[in-house]
Amino acid sequence: MPKLGCPCGHVINLSIIPSPYGFEMIHEPKVGPFVAALSEAPIGVPAAKRERAIYDTELQRRWAIFQVYECERCLRLAVLRRASDADVAVWLMRDGQGSDARTSLAALVRKVPPPPEPSGSG
Repeated sequence: MPKLGCPCGHVINLSIIPSPYGFEMIHEPKVGPFVAALSEAPIGVPAAKRERAIYDTELQRRWAIFQVYECERCLRLAVLRRASDADVAVWLMRDGQGSDARTSLAALVRKVPPPPEPSGSG
């Protein structure tokens, strides 16, 4: 069972995939080119295999997609260069927010409204 120990003493459980406390981060100037590269990914294969094919290629390294996990207790962020890394590249501590779960990244994501339904269904 993969786990990640936070400096606060909490153990982040990484065995749930996708992790409710996991995020993938990409450098903003690379988003456009990354999306363009995704559009060139293999077509005609199931979505799960397509996603795996993308990650198995050079794309993840080329686009510097970092894996980020948020500690449930202190809200510290663990940044890993790749999801498969065993070591954290950097721990980031938030300023002034304390450990109020309502201000966690996971809580912010839950507050984002879903995209609108496509119109013109027939």
